Amino acid sequence: MAPVRLRMAVGIGLALLGLFGALTGIFFTGMTPDGRLAQLSTGRILPSAVLLVGGVLIAATGRRPR
Repeated sequence: MAPVRLRMAVGIGLALLGLFGALTGIFFTGMTPDGRLAQLSTGRILPSAVLLVGGVLIAATGRRPR
């Protein structure tokens, strides 16, 4: 298992990435054939939610007292 500080850093980083993605919509935009950004209709919040929840879980499990 990775050291506690590494797990905390990775977890917090993933959670922040998920929050950034949810706020900016960067994970559910795509490119149209002419090069413009297009909104994708399906699964818009799922990637951000997975990153946010996964990051929190990684950070929470990294704080185990011995």
